[in-house]
Amino acid sequence: LTSLGRLEALQGDYTTAEPLLHRALDIRERVLGAKQPAIAESLSNLALVYAAQGRYGEAEPLYQRAIGILDKPKNPDPKALAVVLENYAALLSDSGRPEGAKALEARAASLRGDAMSVTK
Repeated sequence: LTSLGRLEALQGDYTTAEPLLHRALDIRERVLGAKQPAIAESLSNLALVYAAQGRYGEAEPLYQRAIGILDKPKNPDPKALAVVLENYAALLSDSGRPEGAKALEARAASLRGDAMSVTK
């Protein structure tokens, strides 16, 4: 469902993508619980669909929730958090809040740098 929903979104078919991504999120929450990184991925996917349609008010809390899940000291995948921060920054920029966007972009860049130094 996630892959199909993302494919539909990439093709610009948001009306088809949205219910697929909602269903994927619902299943993941039921099976995994609300605090797993896979939930953050689902939230971010759905937020991207909303943001692409200009539905910023619906996308923003999903990004915030995804960040809350991933922003942990022992997060095994800081790159995943960086991606969500970058997507949220784009939403803030698109909705006329460039200061908040710049802060998120800087944090994402820092995480990407940290992730690279960890793998060296």
